[in-house]
Amino acid sequence: MNPQVITYLVLALSGIYALNVVFSLVRAKRQAETLYFRPLRFVAAIVVFLLALFAVITNVTYDELVVKIESWFR
Repeated sequence: MNPQVITYLVLALSGIYALNVVFSLVRAKRQAETLYFRPLRFVAAIVVFLLALFAVITNVTYDELVVKIESWFR
């Protein structure tokens, strides 16, 4: 697969996951149901979504962006 396609897939899947969590929380609150909320997964999905969105806007692949971020921490 093309790296640019993978960037769009990461963007779409992380966005869908984050929206699913939000809608599930809203629905559970309205119907007075219990729901297991995992905040670390939700925050990780938001971070990945924002990184992928930045990669799409700047026309960089997600892999190149991750390599740049890793180089900052070395």
